[in-house]
Amino acid sequence: MPEELLLQCEAMMKALGEAVARDSKVTFAQFALAFTCGFLINTILRNTVLGRKSILRRIIPGQNSQSEDWEDSDDDEDDEDDNDNEDECFDSYMNNSKSEPYKMVLAINNKLKMEKGKVAAQCAHGAIAAYKIALTRNPSALKRWEKSGQTKITVKVDDEYVLADILRKAKEAHLISHIIQDAGRTQIQVGSKTVCVIGPGPSKLIDKITGEFKLY
Repeated sequence: MPEELLLQCEAMMKALGEAVARDSKVTFAQFALAFTCGFLINTILRNTVLGRKSILRRIIPGQNSQSEDWEDSDDDEDDEDDNDNEDECFDSYMNNSKSEPYKMVLAINNKLKMEKGKVAAQCAHGAIAAYKIALTRNPSALKRWEKSGQTKITVKVDDEYVLADILRKAKEAHLISHIIQDAGRTQIQVGSKTVCVIGPGPSKLIDKITGEFKLY
């Protein structure tokens, strides 16, 4: 049953992606479709063992695969090296902040002047990438984020250099972080750095890095 539901969600998300690629505008019906798909996928991931494992592999692109609007950042290899001690450092911080809420922040490259539909797609890619990283490298942070209501905040930054600086600071703080690079099939050039995602992680720790930026 979960697999059948997931396949239906995949079909609806594909239809939405094609609509956005055609006119770069998101209608109310398309927004409702995306919200419904997200809710169903989230339900599967949170409530079934199958969703946590085999289904996750189906909906999240592999490291060498590409979707229509995005491709993984070249920082993946660096992530593997930098995260050898991440769990230990992060768990140490969490032990001292058990009651602190957790959140995820998505920093958007405002210089690219992306349409709203494009921004929504890139943020979705960022959130899924961060979820994938947290699921394998720091499930305890993921659980705390889920208990905190899965808070997601979007902020805008001036350019890709600011994204790179955010990523550097996040890694230094041993936070889950990732940069999304576009495949260049719609609106912007291939390889453009669109979004940097930080978290799930402690809100106060993330605010030290992104608190200065305005909401998107």
